[in-house]
Amino acid sequence: MRVNLDQLPKNGDENATFKSFLLRLNRNTQFRAARILLREDQIAEVRSHDHVLMQCLDVVLGAMSFRLNDKHKQKLPGSNRRGKRTVAKERLYHVICDRIRQIYPHFNIGESTGMQGDRSKLWSHPYRHWKFVPREHEIDDNRTKPKK
Repeated sequence: MRVNLDQLPKNGDENATFKSFLLRLNRNTQFRAARILLREDQIAEVRSHDHVLMQCLDVVLGAMSFRLNDKHKQKLPGSNRRGKRTVAKERLYHVICDRIRQIYPHFNIGESTGMQGDRSKLWSHPYRHWKFVPREHEIDDNRTKPKK
C-alpha cells in the first residue's frame, strides 16, 4: 500500500482512530519482544517544524512519497520541462536512496527492507522500510513489469 501523506488524519475522529491503531501495536509480538510500549499519554500531535528529528523524518517520508507517487515526472503546465523544485526533490530522493543503499545494497523503494540478520535486533537496525499491503488487494498485471 502506498501512503498518501495528504490522506493522514485531519479531524478529531480520524486522529482518534489513528491513535487507537498505534495503541493496538502494543499487542504485536515484535513490539513486545523489543519491550516497546506505547502509552496513550505519550501520543500527541506535534508541529514538525518545532522538532528537528520530526523535520528529518518529514524529509525522508516526503522524498519516498514523492518518488512512489511519480511526482518526479511532473512537468510545468504548458511546458516540456520539470520545475526547479521537482528536480531538487528528485536529487534529494537520490541522495537519501544512495545513503540507504550503503546499508541495504539492493534497496528497492517499492519493497520492504526485509528481515535480514538477527530478528531480536530488528528495532536496532539503522533503517527500516516497510511496504504495507492490504489483505484485499489485487495486482493489475497490465500495469506491472513482465516477470523474467
